[in-house]
Amino acid sequence: MVDSQNPSMLDRFSPHVLDIEEADRLAGEYKNSGPYNHAVIQPVINDTLLRNVRKELMNNIHFTEKVTDIYRVWQTGDLANLDGLDENEKNMLKYLHQLRDALYSEEFRTHVQRITGCPPLSASKKDLSVNVYAKGGHLMNHDDVIGTRCVSYILYLVEPDEGWKPEYGGSLRLYPTLQPSFPAADFCKVIPPQWNQLSFFRVKPGHSFHDVEEVYVDKPRMAISGWFHYPQPGEFGYNPQNVDSAISTLQSLTMKMDLELPKLSNFPVAKPELLSQEDTKVLSKYINPLYITAEGIDMLSKRFFKDSAIVLVEFLNPDFSKQLLQQVVGAEKQPTPKHASEVSFPWKTSIPPHKHRYLYLDHEEQGPDVLLPMELQRLPAFQRWIQLVSGLPLESFYQIGRRFRPGSDFTLASTNETATLEATLCLSPGTEIANTENGAYSVYMIGDEDPDADAAVYKGDQQDDGILLSLPAAWNVFSLVYRDEGVLEFVKYVSEAAGSSRWDIFSQWNPIPE
Repeated sequence: MVDSQNPSMLDRFSPHVLDIEEADRLAGEYKNSGPYNHAVIQPVINDTLLRNVRKELMNNIHFTEKVTDIYRVWQTGDLANLDGLDENEKNMLKYLHQLRDALYSEEFRTHVQRITGCPPLSASKKDLSVNVYAKGGHLMNHDDVIGTRCVSYILYLVEPDEGWKPEYGGSLRLYPTLQPSFPAADFCKVIPPQWNQLSFFRVKPGHSFHDVEEVYVDKPRMAISGWFHYPQPGEFGYNPQNVDSAISTLQSLTMKMDLELPKLSNFPVAKPELLSQEDTKVLSKYINPLYITAEGIDMLSKRFFKDSAIVLVEFLNPDFSKQLLQQVVGAEKQPTPKHASEVSFPWKTSIPPHKHRYLYLDHEEQGPDVLLPMELQRLPAFQRWIQLVSGLPLESFYQIGRRFRPGSDFTLASTNETATLEATLCLSPGTEIANTENGAYSVYMIGDEDPDADAAVYKGDQQDDGILLSLPAAWNVFSLVYRDEGVLEFVKYVSEAAGSSRWDIFSQWNPIPE
């Protein structure tokens, strides 16, 4: 008879899960799976035990919401050290303790090894946490490569009786690679969550790219996620070469790759001079007259000198803004291309998606097919204006028109090697796109002091997020920011709830070296 309070190790699993025949069947599926080897076991855990675990977590665990460039999720932090809790706390999480020990038992580790063909797995290193993706929750593309991770797994604890429908979102999505460490723009495998389902894959440097689809409904997508590790020092099978020296997602954010798009080119800037009457006349076709008078420029220059940043609302003049708004709203009414193959001229898709994903226009794109006013920053008059406002003589610049689609697009935090001047003309109509709960905002923040940290793992002791400036998406707002060396910048993932795209023209201006 099974002891429901303290079942034996085998009784903690569903019947026949650990059978050799089942392992051989799954090994065949695993070997033939793509875009990289993965497998799904469902059901995997004794149903009564897992229901008790879910109840414990909902009643006794504190979850903290964490929003970064790479995710929005409610997390517990590391739950590996359950043995270090006092007796009262242990009793409150006794079923979770049983589950953790079952997952890292010799029986189950051997089962995973038989399916995946991986080397022996560590018995001592237990690495897991509980994540809840509420409505709007998501996790961007990454590969899990760090340290001694060997196999990544997700055990779903979604509502056991009502079920989880694919249209709720929250699926695990796997990406093919165009070359090692370079995932394609679009996922090719979708694994929707199910109660008592364990999805797992070998952590393969340069290939195991995946994300978690946004959750679209007001239901908790609860899961226990973690890793099986290679043997640690002193364990059988320990091999110091298994300490991964491959490039992690976080490290690769700073790399430039041949296939990366967009390929940005710098263009020369007109010499800094006072604006002539002809310059003012040219700029008045585009820019609000308040910002191009001598008095207006002097005021902006003083503000920029003081704060190293200015934000100008109603930047474009009313007539030009009204005409442009009609065009952007009209474009929003057309079907939004979701897959890279659906994107048509003059737009292109940025890649790789573990760095960024959005649609973009090149610097030189112009003509009736180009929706955004890309010509403005190419004007010598504008280049003289921006040098007067910033007080900086500029050598060169690049610009890019961008469309961040809801439910799809973002940029992850990236740093700059030298100080630059950055200008963004945000042209995003709509109320929901301006709601920062729906993402789409741009952020400047202090760089991470730990270059080896895993961007996809929440560190519970973080108190200061280091944000220097956060700018919500809006219509007709121009920002100019002096970005010091090492400052991170990103555009937060645009939620499906935003209802419309974030449209902007981003430009980076390089000061003349002193």
